[in-house]
Amino acid sequence: EFNESMQAVMDNYYKMTDEFIKGDTLSINKSAARLKSALDSLKIDELQRDSSIYETAASIWGDTKTEIDGMQTDPSLQAKKESLNLFSNELFTLLLTIHYDLSKLYWQECSSAFGEDTPGNWISEKEQSKNPYDKNDCAVVKKVINFMPADSTRK
Repeated sequence: EFNESMQAVMDNYYKMTDEFIKGDTLSINKSAARLKSALDSLKIDELQRDSSIYETAASIWGDTKTEIDGMQTDPSLQAKKESLNLFSNELFTLLLTIHYDLSKLYWQECSSAFGEDTPGNWISEKEQSKNPYDKNDCAVVKKVINFMPADSTRK
């Protein structure tokens, strides 16, 4: 159940980043609301079996919910992009903490998303990803998240 609920979070996150690429704040708000609902439904209690992971994950989960709330109330597209960056950082930390193993993910960065020396980050399903910060040719894979189990049937 935890994996299914985490996949719902990721699916809604990808939809929301697509809305950022389009630059439509109304659609971003709708996607953020769906993402918030998926976050609220995350079966985080299933991680209690491993108390060291659970306490850290629960804290980060709370931070992600705070960031998505902020994004929904941001008045401008620029402010929403700044919240996307903060939210993505929290979600990335959560994915690393729980050892997300449902698929390979890519931690992307645009080094000039918010000016010359201020990067913006996001998570994508593909190595080649469109940039939600509205910058062309500004996507670099900084890290690959891959906790997927090795295929034990291969020789």
